[in-house]
Amino acid sequence: MDVFPTAKHLCSWAGLTPTNNESAGKKKSVRISRAGCYIKPLLVQCATAVVKSKKHPEIRNRYLKLKKRRGHKRFY
Repeated sequence: MDVFPTAKHLCSWAGLTPTNNESAGKKKSVRISRAGCYIKPLLVQCATAVVKSKKHPEIRNRYLKLKKRRGHKRFY
């Protein structure tokens, strides 16, 4: 993964970063890139594993707060 200096660069390349495609109050549909359709399920699976792990309680607590508001398996 030497091609990408940071994790943010990888997510941007995969098309998983939020974009601002709004004009006159109308939101345009946004699709993830072709690479993102392979990377996104992998990232979701890794995030789910971290949430279930006991090693990172701060990430688990943050996820539980988001889960109340947004629902299960909403990582974006």
